Amino acid sequence: MADITVSGIGDDEKAAIKQAANKANMNLATFARHRLRAGYRLWDADENFDVEKFQERVGEKEPETVNTNTAQPKSVNASKEDRFAQEIKRNLPTDSEDAVSKDELVEIVSTEVITGVLSDLKDAGEVEYVIDHDGFVRVE
Repeated sequence: MADITVSGIGDDEKAAIKQAANKANMNLATFARHRLRAGYRLWDADENFDVEKFQERVGEKEPETVNTNTAQPKSVNASKEDRFAQEIKRNLPTDSEDAVSKDELVEIVSTEVITGVLSDLKDAGEVEYVIDHDGFVRVE
């Protein structure tokens, strides 16, 4: 197995990653490996993967302003975006003293949306869970 070194991560981001690993009851290497694999699968899972939308969602890019005077066709990923929006709203408290950080929200919403989507895909017979490898595969 190859070793991978990650550089260019600030102290705040390192601390957030360590905190997320602890929260997931994983050591840092296992957590990073799972996240790397998940990101790799996500990137390759959809030929219509929208890099700019992803960068907006994770805060690496400001959302583009849309001209509301012109009707825009819904993107291929519109239902996915709606699902994320619904989960975000559902998980945000109304009391400012209970405010949820972006990192907490990412963890909560990502887990809930992914769990829901996987459940829907399993019900539709499009994916199956492989117990021996503790993962999912696409059914063709």
